[in-house]
Amino acid sequence: MAVKEKGLHAMSEPDGKYANYFDIGVNAHELVIDFGQFYGRGGQPTVHTRIVTTPAYARELLGLLARSIIGQDLPAADAAVGTSPAGPPKDTP
Repeated sequence: MAVKEKGLHAMSEPDGKYANYFDIGVNAHELVIDFGQFYGRGGQPTVHTRIVTTPAYARELLGLLARSIIGQDLPAADAAVGTSPAGPPKDTP
């Protein structure tokens, strides 16, 4: 997505970085999301980006992600999913 398409202003075009590793920390005042790369086989994830936001904006992000994914014909998860040190993704009720 180009920044100009949404009418947003940025000092420069943002860098795009691939992420297949995610970690989230949360307290009453903020939510911290780490993005990185992890390839298993005993290695450690490499975190390259950290986003810190409030719970209210995290809910906005959740809604945006949900609206972007629902209805899309996405391929099945590949074998790499669930290999983070935290274990496989947990199902939510």
